Amino acid sequence: MTRFLLRRLLQAIPTLVGISVLIFAVIRLAPGDPVNLFFDPTIKGEDLERVRRQLGLDRPLYIQYIDWVTNLARGDFGRSFVTHEPVLKRIAERLPNTVQLSLAALVIALLVGPTLGILAATHRGGLIDQLVRVLAVVVDAVPNFWLGLMLILVLAVQFRLFPSGGMYTLRGAFMPPLLDRLWHLALPALVLAAGPVALYSRLMRTEMLEVLSQDYIRTARSKGLTERAVLYGHALRNALLPIITVLGGTLPFLFGGAVVTETVFSWPGMGRLFVDAAYSRDYPMVLGISIIASVLVVLGQLLSDILYGIVDPRIRYS
Repeated sequence: MTRFLLRRLLQAIPTLVGISVLIFAVIRLAPGDPVNLFFDPTIKGEDLERVRRQLGLDRPLYIQYIDWVTNLARGDFGRSFVTHEPVLKRIAERLPNTVQLSLAALVIALLVGPTLGILAATHRGGLIDQLVRVLAVVVDAVPNFWLGLMLILVLAVQFRLFPSGGMYTLRGAFMPPLLDRLWHLALPALVLAAGPVALYSRLMRTEMLEVLSQDYIRTARSKGLTERAVLYGHALRNALLPIITVLGGTLPFLFGGAVVTETVFSWPGMGRLFVDAAYSRDYPMVLGISIIASVLVVLGQLLSDILYGIVDPRIRYS
């Protein structure tokens, strides 16, 4: 296992280098000049050129990329064009909020999605099966921003069951801080988990139906085992393999979806910070957030491979 982990980490280096080149090229070649956004347009052209030189934007792109990667290797993500604060400091302030939201959504997806899939498989052709399948299709087709707005309108505005945004009550909280945070977390986590729930339920239903038709399941039933023992002792572990396979791809989906979800619910995380930085052409901030997200995606894929080996003991890493 140790050799496998080291080999995968070494393989991740050229992957991250390629990602960094693409991210840098796409962001820096996008239309718009940050200098024109930051300063009064009445400022003389030579003054703008002086600012551009100070920011290093007058040099060729490949020189700017080499400087950025060199500083990145030393742990220097640069300074924000807007706030002039270190990029890593701003990311460190926002990253825990996004991780908190993403983990909550992942827990909801892993609990609800497979459970719905098992219910649909064990009631194949029945009402529960039809409801789960229709629900999965509808939820998968609905955009996150629309679902978030509808939940805010119904549950936050009309029935006042949940707050419409933010991470905590600013003043006059009527519950302990932890419960208040969970109260604010409920709606954005539910919206962010909607897509994975639909995906996991379909995968689990399909895989459970296939596993339940295998010979070893019929053998287990012929031995007199209860249906509960057959489902959770024999079928579930093998049916979980597709869920583990797509788990690594779910993490980047959650971080990508956080951009929309955090904006809709005013959740102060990396997604909202990314949107603000993109609007203001804050190149160092956008690049820093993008490379951090890329590292998390690579680590998510590695975690998926490790969990696959844990769930399926037939797999041996060398």
